[in-house]
Amino acid sequence: MAYSKDDLPFALHLKSMHGQDTVICEQLLRDLPGKRQVFKACWRQCAVVVKLFLDPKTARRHCGREKAGIEALQETSVPTPELLFAGELENGTPALIFDFLAEAETALLLWDNLRTSERMADFLHQFVELVADLHEAGLIQEDLHLENFLVSKDRIHAIDGAAVRIRNAGKPLGMKASSRNLALLFAQFSPVHDELIGAAVLAYAQQRKLSSQHLLERLQHDLPVVRRRRRRKYIAKCTRTCSEFVRTRMAGRIAVSRRDQQGDALAHLLDDPDTFMQC
Repeated sequence: MAYSKDDLPFALHLKSMHGQDTVICEQLLRDLPGKRQVFKACWRQCAVVVKLFLDPKTARRHCGREKAGIEALQETSVPTPELLFAGELENGTPALIFDFLAEAETALLLWDNLRTSERMADFLHQFVELVADLHEAGLIQEDLHLENFLVSKDRIHAIDGAAVRIRNAGKPLGMKASSRNLALLFAQFSPVHDELIGAAVLAYAQQRKLSSQHLLERLQHDLPVVRRRRRRKYIAKCTRTCSEFVRTRMAGRIAVSRRDQQGDALAHLLDDPDTFMQC
């Protein structure tokens, strides 16, 4: 069962051996229609984050994958919110409950608000050291983008366990896998920031005691490949409903718009575009 902002606040009842256990959801943080919903909530008088897995065909598998990834992170030095509950609601919906990080913002939001090259370089230095710790532990974040990390009290926390994979039997990643994963990170940034990559790679290599020159040489090959792949995927994503876009079929036309721009003004435009064009 999916919930909307109009339902807030509402109670979720956990399946528990200790009697009724209730979580009060207060704020919708993320909504992937038909797949997942994430809420800020109150549980046992503490602020928490509740993640619900909604797809009846895949929910248990995705919940298990997320739990396994978070548990793998917790065995490393990489900060991640504490997993407080893993189980189901009384209606059978798989759910995970995490500690709520106070005064947190996504790493992407922080990055977008950095105004100088020096601050950007400092942030990347800290971020690649975290990635180096992941790689040294034999872990790889396959969806390595800044929205999958939160910054709280100047510490970066990994929050997406579903995309964390254990590689190389938990032993440190080799140069090839490390370079490809770093390329996935650097490909998110505009090429105008490529001047920051050298120092970031040096910080990463020093953290892992690797050759920065060898790593830079591999990145010169891997980064353009990843950027082309990301561009193709983004273009394909623009034509369907997803976390970023909403695709609407109407009489005689199809409209695709950004999800964060949904509202009355956009709805009126889509209902009667001719009127807006005449203004």
